Amino acid sequence: MGSSFTGERAKAVHHAIREAAVTITRMPVHYMTYPGTDEPIFPVKKGRAKGTTYQLIIDEPYLSSFGKMRVPGNIWRTMVRFDAWIEPALVAEWIRLMQSYAKKQGREIEQAVIYNAMQWLDPSRDVSFVRDQTIQLMNSKPVFCVWSGTRLRETNFDVDHCLSWAVWPCADLWNLLPSHRKVNRQKRDKLPSAEMLDRSSDRILEWWNRAWTQNEIVEKRFLMEAKASLPLFSENIDHETIFDGLQKRRFAIRSDHQIAEWSL
Repeated sequence: MGSSFTGERAKAVHHAIREAAVTITRMPVHYMTYPGTDEPIFPVKKGRAKGTTYQLIIDEPYLSSFGKMRVPGNIWRTMVRFDAWIEPALVAEWIRLMQSYAKKQGREIEQAVIYNAMQWLDPSRDVSFVRDQTIQLMNSKPVFCVWSGTRLRETNFDVDHCLSWAVWPCADLWNLLPSHRKVNRQKRDKLPSAEMLDRSSDRILEWWNRAWTQNEIVEKRFLMEAKASLPLFSENIDHETIFDGLQKRRFAIRSDHQIAEWSL
């Protein structure tokens, strides 16, 4: 979310998303129905995306222009909870399917070749932008660890993933917080407890306000990322609403994955 494209790259991205939307509507949505009925499990409302464009921003209005698909809540929650088992099963089935297609065409494709082609590219764990922003802010006013309140210096701070990267690989701005290096090493891949998160709310809100509201482009990115990855149920999105969404996301991760909690 928030990525922008121009020229031929914008045209290629737009066409790829449009083709994906058409394929979803014509194939899985059309053929996946409830037993004994023609009622689709994943009903779709088609959109009216604009034609070829040479400049685009991947945001909610743009993606919504292609249409919307409704996923039943029970199916969504099941997929989230059992994703660690669902993905390997899907990969194995696709490998079997691709080999059967190749065989009908008189070709032989080794299983390892298909498996390597289907490897998921992990998102980049890049915190350099947030680190540079923290150092820049230090030059004008002290920056404090959101967890301990300790004053940070360029030599003793880390950029912490509030919700652990190990279970929620998210490098959105709202999830990246300045932390004292010793505190971050204590926290490691654990989730902040509900009490710890609540106790740190003022420092987190202060950091968001100071770091991401001084530049219009960066603030827009901050808000778009939060709307895309957090359960926000208010039309008027402010930092308090985003923090409430962070608390809900923390609770869901804790419930679904039973990750160990951490507190000072």
